[in-house]
Amino acid sequence: MIESRAPTVWQALDAWGTQLSPWQQFIIAQATSKGRLSDDEIGTAYRLFLSAHDLAEAPAEHRAAPVILPRSADDECKPLCLVRVDGLVGVNALPDGSLLTFDPRLTVIYGRNGAGKSGFARLFANACFSRHKPKIVPNIYANGGTADLAASFHVRLDGESSEPFALSGGIANPELKRISFFDVTIAKLHVGETTAFEFKPSGFDVFPEMARVYGELGKLLANAILSRAHTTRFSDSFIGQETDVAKLVATIGPRTDMAAVRKLAIYGEAEKARLREVDSQATALKASSPQELIENLKQAKKDITALLAKLDALGSEFSPEKRAFRTALSKTARECTAAAAAVGTETFKRPFFKAVGTPDWEVFAKAVHALARKESDLYPGPDDRCILCERPLDIDSQAHITALLAFVEGEAQRAAQAATKAVENEIGALKTLDVNIFASDSLVRAHVNRLDPDLATAIDLAAVSIAALRDSSVAALAAHDPVQGSVNYADVSSALHALVERIGSDWERLAKENAATAIAFLELERQTLRHREVLSKLLGGIETYVADALWCAKAERAKSALNPRHITDKEKELFGQIVGPSYRARLAQECDDLECDMPIELQTAGQKGKTVRSLLLKGGHRPEIILSEGEQKAVALADFLTEVAMNPSNAGVVLDDPVTSQDHQRKSLIAKRLVREAQSRQVIIFTHDLPFLNQLIATAEKEEISFQAHWIDRDEEGHPGQITLNDAPATSKAYDSTERAKQCLAEAQALTGRTRHDAICKGMAALRRTIEETAVKRLLKDVVPRWSDRVIVTGFRNIAWDDDLVESMCGIYEELSAYIEGHSHTDEAMGAPPEIKDLAEMIPRVDALIKTAKRDRKAQLAAAARVQPDRLT
Repeated sequence: MIESRAPTVWQALDAWGTQLSPWQQFIIAQATSKGRLSDDEIGTAYRLFLSAHDLAEAPAEHRAAPVILPRSADDECKPLCLVRVDGLVGVNALPDGSLLTFDPRLTVIYGRNGAGKSGFARLFANACFSRHKPKIVPNIYANGGTADLAASFHVRLDGESSEPFALSGGIANPELKRISFFDVTIAKLHVGETTAFEFKPSGFDVFPEMARVYGELGKLLANAILSRAHTTRFSDSFIGQETDVAKLVATIGPRTDMAAVRKLAIYGEAEKARLREVDSQATALKASSPQELIENLKQAKKDITALLAKLDALGSEFSPEKRAFRTALSKTARECTAAAAAVGTETFKRPFFKAVGTPDWEVFAKAVHALARKESDLYPGPDDRCILCERPLDIDSQAHITALLAFVEGEAQRAAQAATKAVENEIGALKTLDVNIFASDSLVRAHVNRLDPDLATAIDLAAVSIAALRDSSVAALAAHDPVQGSVNYADVSSALHALVERIGSDWERLAKENAATAIAFLELERQTLRHREVLSKLLGGIETYVADALWCAKAERAKSALNPRHITDKEKELFGQIVGPSYRARLAQECDDLECDMPIELQTAGQKGKTVRSLLLKGGHRPEIILSEGEQKAVALADFLTEVAMNPSNAGVVLDDPVTSQDHQRKSLIAKRLVREAQSRQVIIFTHDLPFLNQLIATAEKEEISFQAHWIDRDEEGHPGQITLNDAPATSKAYDSTERAKQCLAEAQALTGRTRHDAICKGMAALRRTIEETAVKRLLKDVVPRWSDRVIVTGFRNIAWDDDLVESMCGIYEELSAYIEGHSHTDEAMGAPPEIKDLAEMIPRVDALIKTAKRDRKAQLAAAARVQPDRLT
């Protein structure tokens, strides 16, 4: 047997997967480990697909694709054996409840044409793997209504009995698909059609599953595109004079610059104020001369320009550079003060005083200095008294006070005082700043409020911020701490400059243009502002539409990634590398076994993730054009058996009349080949061919292959489907003795009434069959084997002809026929109904015939030689 090299498939899949996107790697990994992706797993693959094509964020549950490891085939290849099929309902003209049993190796069901074999064959074709599914119809001649199709398949799975697989409404169990069906129609498909391979070596099922998942992803993507595809009617909302806003909206699509749309969609207090200003200007122009309006604009420009100057000046005062300058002043004052305190501490520190060097002590020292200088510039002199205790000063006290006064007048103190003075000056300067630049009753505030309320709010915030920064800077300087914060009012300044420029433009336009032109310009601006208001209300819908349109455009481009062509190409490539050579070699061997002496070539092609195949003769000719019908059937059977052999999960085959149109020699070859197949898998054969039946049974007996043989026939009224289990024309050994009749006798003894009568008649029929077998095998020594077209001429030498024996056999045969139903005998001729004693008396009579018929010619001559001397005497 040719073995597939499955590990190569896994290695190839792993190498291929590294070249693919994460969503494809996920599909391969799941299909490899599980065979079929669940709906949830397809959902994950879809989210990964969307992420890969910038259509969604990557799903959080995704992990890196694992290395693809060979999948265990244990679950796929558990031994499966069909035990019986029963409970038939609505299957052609077969009686409801019909059943067949099956041997684990070989089962042959014989029946002449029209006996009912086709009903069972159609049942298997629908339940098992078959390239043709013939329709099963109930008995069209039955009276009354017909029941729905039903049948139960009893199996042993992995050596254990399993729940019956029910075929109901045409739905069968997947396990039964591991049994392959073959008949004349399928033979034609093998030689005349391009079909998919029945089997997939382990790993190759990944490709059709990938193709299936691609199809499911395509459906999901198509539905998503459909859900996002909207008809836009945004332009209908922009009535009146055409504006730049209306033009932009008319071109809304996936390539629309949404930043530009959002900018135009801004419609707040500033735009409302501008609309009021435009209306005001237009009204003034329509009513009178624009001069008064021009003067108002001039004044507004002047006041706002002055505001700009103030804001710029304050910006300079609170710039990062100013902050650094003030921080440096604080630092210098802090360091100089600390240095002076350190000098005092070192000079005047005493163990009995704790406050020396502290700020309070410095205040004390300065107060002493001021009082001393009021006394005299030369204080303390020899006769001076202490300023505090008023006692005369001794020499040490004079020295101490002199040192203290020198400390106050020293360099460290002068530096500290200078630094502190600089800080105080800066604080004073800050306090004199006018930060109330946008007073509530100011004219400039009225201008800005009228022209741009949002800007007025921004200026208010800026003024508050400046005042707070001024106060925090004063507090930091006073504490000699770093100054924090600075201002950056670039946005406010820019908006004010824009407002000044706009006022200037209005002013110039009113001054230069005539009233009609100015009014037209204002009307267009007014319409533009109205359209911007409409746009602001539609913005959410437009953003959704553009986002969906952009998504759909990307999705349409992403569709090409779901083309399964690359799956088909890879599957074809690997199939050619791994399976093709083995399949071709096996097919050649099968053709040799059936003596199909013609050069058959296997052709493969890729199709939707599957490899399809066809058989051709030399020159590319189709077999059905060149070969005879018998040769076509033989090639088809060879191809069928090749597929079965290459399929690791196949558990059995069912063949319906596999030797149609075959000659005697090929029938023999097919019989031997199918019996050999029964050594590796279950084989079930339906046939109407008696010689073929005989060849199957003889070969199975020779090869010691267990088998069952059943007989399907019509009853006396012509009804098909009458099944006799474990009985067939070729299974004659069962009737070589009277054992069957003895079994019927035992059954009859336990029965009563009609059932006893039937058992007795059945026993009589078995005895008649035994006489028939005795005539062929023992009397005529198998010169012409029953159910065979052979004649063994040399067997004549063994025949011991005995006229008395022949007369006895004929007489007993006629008596038995009288008891069997189906023969027309009158009650008078037949006598009373057969009784148990009649069967019991008939069995030894037939045993005696068998014993006599066993003698051959040599024994007969020997017996005659013994009798001759006695006669002479």
